[in-house]
Amino acid sequence: MNNKQNLSHLRPKSRKQLADEYGVSPRTLRRWFKSKELIMPPSLLLPKDLELIYNVLGNPERGKSR
Repeated sequence: MNNKQNLSHLRPKSRKQLADEYGVSPRTLRRWFKSKELIMPPSLLLPKDLELIYNVLGNPERGKSR
């Protein structure tokens, strides 16, 4: 399966939407990014960004421990 197929189910999201998925505030999400040295664009998070975030932080449904 190629990379494009892996990302086909992901849609761009705001940081607020992503924080809601993890059950945390956008500020906490920003702290997680900083602690993992994730540098994200200031605009919407694109599927490629989301894939990296999910790989580093884990899928939101797996739990909220970081």
